[in-house]
Amino acid sequence: MFIRVRTIKSQHYYYLVEDERADGWHRQRVVGYLGRYERALAILEEFQISAPSRQRLRDRIEQIEAKSFSKERAHSNHRRSVRRPIPSF
Repeated sequence: MFIRVRTIKSQHYYYLVEDERADGWHRQRVVGYLGRYERALAILEEFQISAPSRQRLRDRIEQIEAKSFSKERAHSNHRRSVRRPIPSF
């Protein structure tokens, strides 16, 4: 199992996905919609999967959130430094 992330209007939505092999092909099946960050972590505890797998998935969600937070922060700092005063005519 792994986590799939969809980004819509800069918001991350998480899905729990399972990989199956059928007739020599890989098929990905969405096991469940986890929602956004806080809800995803809470719902992940309800799925009946082993503790190490659950922890790995939880770590992945936190890693994605931390990465997106640092990107947003860098982007906002960049925008602030580029702004120039509007010239008056």
